[in-house]
Amino acid sequence: MKLENGNALPQWLSFNNETKTFSGKPFNEDVDILAIKVIATDTSELSVSDIFYLTIVNINDAPTLVNPIQDYTVYEDEEFIITLDENTFVDVDHGDSLTYTATNENGSILEIFDPQTRTFTATPVNENVGQITVTVIATDQSGESIDDQFVITIININDPPIALHDIKNQTANEDIAISFTFKEDTFLDFDKNDSLTYSASLEDSSQLPLWLNFDPAQRLFSGTPTNDDVGIIQVKVTATDQSYTSAYQIFDLTVLNENDAPILVNKIPDQEATEDAYFSFTFDENTFNDIDKEDVLIYTASLDNDNPLPHWLSLDAITGEFSGRPGNNDVGVIQINVVATDKSFTSASDSFVLTVNNANDSPRVVQPIPNQTVFEETSFLFTFDENTFTDDDIFDSLTYTMTIENYQIPPEWLSFDSSTRTFSGTPQIHDAGSVIVKVTAYDQLLASADERFVISVVDTNYTPTLANSIPDQIAYASKPFTFTFNENTFQDIDSIDALSYT
Repeated sequence: MKLENGNALPQWLSFNNETKTFSGKPFNEDVDILAIKVIATDTSELSVSDIFYLTIVNINDAPTLVNPIQDYTVYEDEEFIITLDENTFVDVDHGDSLTYTATNENGSILEIFDPQTRTFTATPVNENVGQITVTVIATDQSGESIDDQFVITIININDPPIALHDIKNQTANEDIAISFTFKEDTFLDFDKNDSLTYSASLEDSSQLPLWLNFDPAQRLFSGTPTNDDVGIIQVKVTATDQSYTSAYQIFDLTVLNENDAPILVNKIPDQEATEDAYFSFTFDENTFNDIDKEDVLIYTASLDNDNPLPHWLSLDAITGEFSGRPGNNDVGVIQINVVATDKSFTSASDSFVLTVNNANDSPRVVQPIPNQTVFEETSFLFTFDENTFTDDDIFDSLTYTMTIENYQIPPEWLSFDSSTRTFSGTPQIHDAGSVIVKVTAYDQLLASADERFVISVVDTNYTPTLANSIPDQIAYASKPFTFTFNENTFQDIDSIDALSYT
């Protein structure tokens, strides 16, 4: 028994000559149409044949798993491509084809799977980190199927934190406690199960000022700023994940000033000035202190009785310089009160003593001494005015001397009492003329001033007298006569008087 083409019958098919019976069990690979040629032969070896067709109809076989799908490890943010081997599933049915689907644990279709190419393609993101159990189902044309599961492990690639929300700028007041917390969602880390730790510094990464504390567990800033902290600082808050990558936010923390009154730090030392000499004194800039930044002190001064400073003394309100030139009337001691006032009109004060020492002033002539006239043999008494000389020095006293400028030796008749400023005497007949008197006034330091006046001694006219009689004379007739009597015949005691004769 052969096939029409002369080939032997397939192994699964046998033929019993005696019973003329075909029998056998075809398998899937035997599905086909066989042309079987049956030959009948007699004893004479003569034969006849016939051909019939045996159709082996397929009975569907479910697909089978031949090569289990291995597990895969991929990385977050990196594209992966997984292509299933073509022989992962097999369907022995001749001509049968398989269709593929892929689902996740909850049975949802995985969109990342291309059933035509049996390929998984995706770029996992942070929320995909972990393990995904994938079920791949192979279904034949009869709807029978087989599946296999494998695990895709997505390894986390650390994502640095990001600043999600701004930290609001903050304001604090000097000497008043402040406490504030930034929001928990200020920073975000996409990594599952990653935790953030917080730190705080200034913008340049230097340490926070001593007054400002930061509790990272509570995200809490607290503290009490002082005057030295007035101003604006930039605070940097850094969020760091477990892989030590970080993000930061910067916010302004403004400390507002609360006015502090000035204080006296160093007392102003007592000072001395000298009459008629320029005086300048600037008290130390650290005499008063105002701890308020950028506060400016304005200085004022008065006497201790709140009266204004004497006219000769002025104060520069900015530099604190006292200056002026005291006069004689300013000699003495004054107490000066200095007030330092800030921009908020709070103040501090101190006082010091200023002693103006006397500088000797020479006496000077105030009223000229009038010229005097006296007659010979007449008593003369003259006292010049006590205001003739003056000395500006308080409590200074004057002494007086007298000299005669046009006589080498003072006239005997004139005397001077310096204690009473009195000239006295009686000029005699021969004292007629002018006496130039210089009066000198001395102070206690022998500084002096001079004044001159004239005492005119007026001659008193006396009648001439006969001192020597003229002797008798003899003249002769017809002879010339000449005779001169002696010049001392007559006498006039007036020294400047001249006699004429008749």
